[in-house]
Amino acid sequence: MPKVVVAHEGPVTIVTIDRYAEARNAVDPETAEALRGAFLAFERDESRSVAILTGAGQAFCSGFDMKALAKGDGAQGPRARRSQGARPRTRALSASLYARRPPLGARAVEPELGGCPQARGAYRA
Repeated sequence: MPKVVVAHEGPVTIVTIDRYAEARNAVDPETAEALRGAFLAFERDESRSVAILTGAGQAFCSGFDMKALAKGDGAQGPRARRSQGARPRTRALSASLYARRPPLGARAVEPELGGCPQARGAYRA
């Protein structure tokens, strides 16, 4: 089952984080890569003019998946995990969200946006 589902409704692209049953839509490195890929594809598609980021189930996103961070993606020790594992991928995702052509919207209840400043800004826009 994919961790990120992309749907299209006319010029609108809907990107859904789909890890609710597994981790309340927490973002692990694989999900971060999938989100980045979805938004890069949106950026390249001239027929799409709006992207909406949402979460499956009853949660938008519970933040970063701390269990995935603890596993370290095969790296040894906390420093190695930060440099080789999750951090570069989540930085790439953050950079791609900040660089989006407008508009990017987030469909969520505001208290659920605490771990995603990019979505907080989109929500209030």
